[in-house]
Amino acid sequence: MSLNKPDVSQTTGPTWATEVNANADLLDVHDHSTSKGVKITPSGMNINADLEFNDNDATEVRSLRFQSQAALLADAADLRCLFSFNGDFYYRNAAGASVRVTDGATLDAGTFGGITGMGGTTAAATYSDISKTFTLTQNTNVAAKLAAESVSVFAAGTSTQAVILQYLGTTAKTLTLPEFTAALAHLGNAAQTFTGATTFSNTATFTGATSSSSTATFTGPATFSNTSSFTGTATLTAPAFTGNPTGSITSGTYSATITALGNCTVTTPATLNYMRVGTIVLVSGRISVDVTTTLANAACTVSLPVASSFASAGQASGTAMGSTDATTHFSITGSGSVLYLDQNGQVQVSNAAYELIAMYLIV
Repeated sequence: MSLNKPDVSQTTGPTWATEVNANADLLDVHDHSTSKGVKITPSGMNINADLEFNDNDATEVRSLRFQSQAALLADAADLRCLFSFNGDFYYRNAAGASVRVTDGATLDAGTFGGITGMGGTTAAATYSDISKTFTLTQNTNVAAKLAAESVSVFAAGTSTQAVILQYLGTTAKTLTLPEFTAALAHLGNAAQTFTGATTFSNTATFTGATSSSSTATFTGPATFSNTSSFTGTATLTAPAFTGNPTGSITSGTYSATITALGNCTVTTPATLNYMRVGTIVLVSGRISVDVTTTLANAACTVSLPVASSFASAGQASGTAMGSTDATTHFSITGSGSVLYLDQNGQVQVSNAAYELIAMYLIV
């Protein structure tokens, strides 16, 4: 402050009085700022009331160290303030609501509408901007479980085309996916077992072994290209099954290819009827076979409505009777993948129309 001190026993008035007055003026304006007194240190301060900053900033603060409160702040004046309660960080807004910011060692995600309960655990929710993937883990490299009413799985590169996974049952069940060694277009490539009532309302394709021990309802086309077994009721309400599902029931017409093997001419194709029950198929209808020489052996084949590879002739059986002469007929057996018609020299007249009925096993 540069006070001018009088010399004891030397300075006399009026000089002494002038110096005293000058020093008094300096003391009157001293505020401990630069050149106006010694700086006050924290040890010389005792702040025992609210400290007013007069709408100014507190600058160059290394850190703020809060005293953890025994209860949430509730005084009317405690608005728009930061504080610590029970070791966590809070902000009390203008409405007097205490907003929790931290939860233990993490942010309180519940405050921000995020995932709660992760504080103090090894769980994590992360996002990779490289793979564009969200990952939920319960521990390092250990995936977490997910519970949801439904999950929408979108086609790659779109946010409009999705499959919704949703359980419509009333009791808890577990859906287990089988192990596989290559990328699959759908689960039908692997063995499938359905133990509860199952409804397929669109195209169903199963290229792996399929088994159902309860009611199976197909309201869309169903294709089975491997061993399939239905020990419960199998109901088809739309286009026919294809493949080989035991327990399927279907019927219709098909365009059969007639092939002459010897001593005859044929008209092909022919529209025939068929009915399938499980692995048994019944075929019926009219075919045109004109024997070239009567009382001589004649033979031809008829294609199948549902594919089969006969291991023996007896896996198919039937007859084709002449439309005008019941004594004239062809016997029918299985041969490879067709029905084999043979008259063994019994045809006594040239009769082009025959009524065919045969039954065979799908193998």
